Amino acid sequence: MHDTPKSETNTQNSELAQTILDNLGAIFRHLFPGVLIVGAARMAFPSRFGWIHTDSWSNLAFTGVVALTIGNAWFALNRYIVHQLVDFVFYVVGCPGPRRTGKWWAIWKYPQDLAKYVTSALSDRVPPFARQHVIFRSSSVLFIYTVAEVGFLFSCWHEPSTVFADYQGWFKWTSLLIFGLGICQHGLTRAIDSHIVKDDTKRM
Repeated sequence: MHDTPKSETNTQNSELAQTILDNLGAIFRHLFPGVLIVGAARMAFPSRFGWIHTDSWSNLAFTGVVALTIGNAWFALNRYIVHQLVDFVFYVVGCPGPRRTGKWWAIWKYPQDLAKYVTSALSDRVPPFARQHVIFRSSSVLFIYTVAEVGFLFSCWHEPSTVFADYQGWFKWTSLLIFGLGICQHGLTRAIDSHIVKDDTKRM
């Protein structure tokens, strides 16, 4: 057998690393939320999750499907309800990103202003690496929201004698703090995206 040339091995490793980096956003969007939610639910309600067995591949596969389904559903709700509402508030107050092209009370123009901004963000003049960075940051913000929501949910809803019961107040207030920090990161991501797109929309 012939040994694989070192240069070829380095190339393969670089390609693997790049593939992982390219898909980090998708992992944060679709895989991590489901694992987090199922894991937290298992901690909050241990008596109801006795069907999860790590010694059975078929059981692990079923658990993975459940986690992936829940994660995708939670992502969709976060992306198009929570994230969109926070984004709309940023729009109304005039933060960088999709900006108002009218008075502050002309909120019905939000869909049109957002559509114009997204069109600019997806244009060829935006560098692919910059677009990838914004996508990853946006996915990370959504995951931060998920962490905060899951922590708060199970701090209010859990079985006795669980970690959520023992540290209920800690989980609740920490979750609220994390959600607030997620909003700050949301604003930063909008500002970075606006700078990359070179948005020159002027507010009236």
